[in-house]
Amino acid sequence: FKDVSYKMRQLYIEQFKEHDLVNKMFDFITDQINVNDIEFWKNIPESEIRLYNPADSGFSPYKDDIIVECRMLLGHLLYELFNNVGSLTSTWFLNIRSRSHQQAIDNFVSEYISPILIKDELDEVEKKIEYMTSKDDDLAIKINRVTNEAKASYLIDEQKLEISFKLPSNYPLSNVQVIGVSRVGISEQKWKQWIMSTQHVITGMNGSVLDSLELFTKNVHLQFSGFEECAICYSILHVVDRKLPNKTCLTCKNKFHGACLYKWFRSSGNNTCPLCRTEIPFRR
Repeated sequence: FKDVSYKMRQLYIEQFKEHDLVNKMFDFITDQINVNDIEFWKNIPESEIRLYNPADSGFSPYKDDIIVECRMLLGHLLYELFNNVGSLTSTWFLNIRSRSHQQAIDNFVSEYISPILIKDELDEVEKKIEYMTSKDDDLAIKINRVTNEAKASYLIDEQKLEISFKLPSNYPLSNVQVIGVSRVGISEQKWKQWIMSTQHVITGMNGSVLDSLELFTKNVHLQFSGFEECAICYSILHVVDRKLPNKTCLTCKNKFHGACLYKWFRSSGNNTCPLCRTEIPFRR
């Protein structure tokens, strides 16, 4: 998952969902790990949850040692699942039938797993701030570790266009919130669509805060550099393949992403322009 494309990541996740594999794994781990044993988990260092490697541990014939090792392995697996299929986590969590079990999981994750994941996400953004801002003088990115928030702002005619990524204390049981703080220089409809697309990278495509932030900042930069957005999704870069709109209607001259246009063709049952209804040849 670490180095694969968005498309491949989506195919993996769809396969997991088709066989309900992720939910079964979450159910098994949270049933066996004993989330109520606070005394055990408060003595386990963060490094064991993050970096635990069963290949590094020697075999022990003592039952108590094996139980401890199994629980540490389960904690590490939960951390890895959250890292790699985080977009599926909140759906699984919200569908837990037992309210008491759900609350116990929430308490456990918020205390022992979420702080590690939140730090990972903010660290990842922080490492790229200098690189991203050096390419665009109008862009500023700030990290607030007290509120667990990353903010990106563009200075446009002495006013700020600003977006915020806020990580909840029980992340990823609850999703990252993408908040449009202030809008300037673009229409409200386009702004809302940008926020939705940026949120979708995290909640729908299993992307990180950095993935989502990079999509947003590139869209803003291209928008104010004179590039034309897709007339269907209002984004300049497509949320999945990151391509520019390269399909043009010969009648109304509006541009579309190929993926957006083909999705429109499938849903409408014909190959006409979604705006002027003129037929668009599939190969253009």
